[in-house]
Amino acid sequence: MFNFLQTSGQHLGRCLLLAFSITTLLAGCSTDSTTSTPTGTNNVSPNQVGVGLSAIETFDGIDEVAQQSADFTKPGIISKHTFNGQIPGLDALDYIVYTPSTYNPNKPAPLVLAVHGCGTTAEQFMQSSAIHPTAEREGFIVVYPDNPVTNAGSCWQWFSPISQFRGLGNPALLAGVTQQVIASMNVDKDRVYALGMSSGAMMTSILGATYPDLFAAIAENAGCAYMAGAQCLVIGATMPDDLLGQLAFQAMGEFARVMPVVQARGDLDGVHISNSIQVIKQWTATNNMVMSGTTTGPFDSRSDLVYKAVKKDGYAYTVNRFLDENGCLLIEDWSIHNMFHALSGGAPGEENMTWSDARGPMFAEIAWKFFSRYKLSDFKDGYKPSKEACSVVRPRSTADVKGIDADAGDDSGSAIGNVLAPIANGIASGTGHTNESIAPK
Repeated sequence: MFNFLQTSGQHLGRCLLLAFSITTLLAGCSTDSTTSTPTGTNNVSPNQVGVGLSAIETFDGIDEVAQQSADFTKPGIISKHTFNGQIPGLDALDYIVYTPSTYNPNKPAPLVLAVHGCGTTAEQFMQSSAIHPTAEREGFIVVYPDNPVTNAGSCWQWFSPISQFRGLGNPALLAGVTQQVIASMNVDKDRVYALGMSSGAMMTSILGATYPDLFAAIAENAGCAYMAGAQCLVIGATMPDDLLGQLAFQAMGEFARVMPVVQARGDLDGVHISNSIQVIKQWTATNNMVMSGTTTGPFDSRSDLVYKAVKKDGYAYTVNRFLDENGCLLIEDWSIHNMFHALSGGAPGEENMTWSDARGPMFAEIAWKFFSRYKLSDFKDGYKPSKEACSVVRPRSTADVKGIDADAGDDSGSAIGNVLAPIANGIASGTGHTNESIAPK
């Protein structure tokens, strides 16, 4: 009972913190709220899965053993900096750099931009996200930007019209920070990536659209599609997915290219569950626009490979992989069953549980495993996926495992969306659409 109350209290705290943060940003909020319950087979409890850790090893997923034996205290170098790119109308931006002890200034190192969510700071995200053990093992630099002090609730302005385009708003600040680190350290420009949590994930999606020449791949934890707006918190994006895909393609401009995307989300997340499907459909449409000038092909939004497993002493989860016609991985979706709005995985300890949940698979490992398959040069002259992207291990049997078909729809919702409903109802327009269902390809 105590554990249940503790978990519920932590989740309520996350929702209330997000609610408070967004409330400070939005006016005219409605007091009406409704409660919906999640439907569909993505809501799976551990005793329903029946597939253990060996399944993860079979499909070349994250290294559970490495993350559970990680040394969270191993010292790299932590340094604090400020970016002041003289961007009109914008403040300077503070940021933290974690340089792994394995960094060699004579050898280019990969870089990961790690963007925190609402109501938290770069320092707190650094402590709770547990990225450093992976950075130490793999030798990449981590950059933690701190939200501008003028952003209410410490929320990145993913909903702001000015922050949807290159050279403007929060994306310009985040790109400027990344470029400043690249200029000051020996960074492998071919292997620069971005990941984010919550509003940070939404900014990560925007970075994928506005700076595809800077970031080779992106990773979202509890994010929304590009240009989904503030209403994505409760009802998802109200614009059609194909239109969102076209808008992201237009934002890419002369740098338009195929963008690999990985996302993770708890299936009890208070930020509407439809966002998972909308992220998949938006980026599929964007990538199709790059390849064919239409949103309909050559890629589709039906998963090709599906895997189920249970983290030891943690949550069950389902992984859907979306491949191209040659079997190369392009989009990956992780649904963590019974997890609320939190960064999946994270450092142990109650002090880190405000925005992360260590019972989920480690998002740092999920993101890096995905990132390591891609280099910017893979997409410089058309779509030329690497051997690593095309070396996808198939499960031994998928006869009884069904995957996401993002083109078929039902009206599943969030079990606790009522917590945030009064906030977004005042600014959302139109009706929400949820496309999540299951169907094997």
